[in-house]
Amino acid sequence: MPHVELPSPLRELAGGIARVTVAGDTVAAALDDLVERHPTLRRHLFDEQGRLRGFVNVFVGESDVNALDGMASPIQEADILTIVPSVAGGRQPEDAPVPSGTDRLRWVARSKNTVGGGDAMADQAQTLQEYTPVQLQ
Repeated sequence: MPHVELPSPLRELAGGIARVTVAGDTVAAALDDLVERHPTLRRHLFDEQGRLRGFVNVFVGESDVNALDGMASPIQEADILTIVPSVAGGRQPEDAPVPSGTDRLRWVARSKNTVGGGDAMADQAQTLQEYTPVQLQ
């Protein structure tokens, strides 16, 4: 049967278990089984409409399910699903030095995307892909 690997912050909600055996032949079915077994995980993984929260990333092996068929991605008996919550946020101290050159462009893009909420890591990656590094003075 497939397994779901839980990140440290979610393990305490599953009785301290790091890897949970689940049933299902799709990512959605496996995660449904996971939250049936450990109901306290539901609100941390899914929103009120039952959709996977934007800051929760799921991988089948090393593949992000968003690059596959999303929650409908098929899984095999030996697959390992890994839940990886996005890490973002924090503020620069007021007196922190502002980078210059191409580092400043990356810093500005990163700063803009940690303020608005949502999936800041995905937004940041998209923003960095959209900008062409240039030398700023």
